[in-house]
Amino acid sequence: MDTTMIGTLLAGVVALLVSALCAALLPRAGAFGRRIAGACLPLGLACGLATLAASGAATTLSLILPGLTVIAALIEILGSLLGVHRFWRLLGSGMVLVGGMVAEWRRGDMFATQALLVGVTAVAAFAIIVFATRAGQRSGAPRTPSAVALLGAFVILVIAAGIPNPGLSSLTVVAAAAILPALVWPPSDPDEHVLAPSLAAVAVAIGIYGWITNASPAMVLAPLAVIALDVIWTLVRRLATPSGRARLGAAGSRWRGADAWGVPADDLVVQRAAAATSGVEATAWLLGASAVASIVSLAAWRLTLPWVMAALAVGVVAAGWLVFQLALAGLSRGTTMAWLCGLTALGLLIAALTHLVDGRLIAVSVPLGALAAVWLASLGVWSRLPRTPRVASSSVA
Repeated sequence: MDTTMIGTLLAGVVALLVSALCAALLPRAGAFGRRIAGACLPLGLACGLATLAASGAATTLSLILPGLTVIAALIEILGSLLGVHRFWRLLGSGMVLVGGMVAEWRRGDMFATQALLVGVTAVAAFAIIVFATRAGQRSGAPRTPSAVALLGAFVILVIAAGIPNPGLSSLTVVAAAAILPALVWPPSDPDEHVLAPSLAAVAVAIGIYGWITNASPAMVLAPLAVIALDVIWTLVRRLATPSGRARLGAAGSRWRGADAWGVPADDLVVQRAAAATSGVEATAWLLGASAVASIVSLAAWRLTLPWVMAALAVGVVAAGWLVFQLALAGLSRGTTMAWLCGLTALGLLIAALTHLVDGRLIAVSVPLGALAAVWLASLGVWSRLPRTPRVASSSVA
C-alpha cells in the first residue's frame, strides 16, 4: 500500500468521524444548531482535506477546487440566513465559480473556452443542487439528496480509476466519507440552511476536477441529469402554467416574484410522483434512473463516443424518467404512449446521428441501449396507469 493510498484512507476516516460527530451533536445545540446541522458535511470535508494535505497525498487541485466551491457555498448560506434576494446570492456564488475557472485558465489547467463552459456549467449545477436538496428537505425526503450525491461520488471514483487520477480519487473518497453521516443522520429541520449549498459545493468540486482531468462533461454530469431535468421542467412550468404564474403573482412585486420563482416548494416532478405513490417508490425511481444514466455515460466513455452523443443518450434516460413520473402522477395510458412514441423517435434519431458522427456500428448500442432501458422501465408503470386522465391531472405536465 503506497503513501497516497494510506493518506487517502486516513483522511477518509477523519472526515467520516468529524462529520458523524457533528451530525450527532449539532441538532442538540438548540434551534440554531438544527438550522445549521448540515455543517457536518463541510466540517468533515475540511478536516479530511487537512489530513490529506498533512499526509502528502493531496494535489493542488484537490485543495483549490473544494476551497473555491466552499466559498460559493458560504455566500449562499449567509445570504439565505440573512434573507438576501436569490438573484444576489446566485450572482455572488456564480462570480466566485466563474472567476475560479478563469484563474485555472490563467494557471494553464484548461483552455479559455473550456474554462468558460466549465464555469457556466458549475454555476447551473450549483443552483440546481441547492434547489433540489432544499425541496427534498422540505418534503420529508432529507436522505435522498445525500443518496444521489453518494451515487455521483461512486461514478467519479470509477472515472478516476479509469483515467487514472489518484488526486481525484483521494478527493472523492474524502467527500463521500463526509457525506455519509448526512445520509444516516440527515438534518430534521426543514429550514436547515447549510446542507444544500455544502452538497452543491462538494459535487461541483469533484465534477470540475473530473472534467479538467479529461473526463467528458457527459460523464461528470450524468448522475445529475435526472434531477437537472426535473428542476428545469419545474421552473419552466412555474412560468408557463396559470397555477405557476398565480403562485409567483402572489409574492407581490416582480422583484419578489423573481425571488419566489427559485424558492423550492412541493412541485418537483419527483415530489408529485411521491404524493401519488410513496416516497420510497419515488426515491427508487430517481436513484434507478440516475444509475442507468451514469451507466450509459460510462459505456459511451469506454466506447470513446463523442461527449455530445453521450449526453444525448443520457438525455433519453432522463426524459424517460420524466414521462413515467408524470404518468404515475396522473397521465393516462394514451398520453403516456404518445410521449413514449415521441421519445422513441428521438432516440432513433440520436442513434442515426451517432452512427453518422462516429461511423462504428457498436457506437449505436449506447443510444439504443438507453432507449431499451426506457421501454423496460415502462413495464413497471404501464399496468398502473388509468385509461383516461384523472380529474386532478389537468396540470400534471
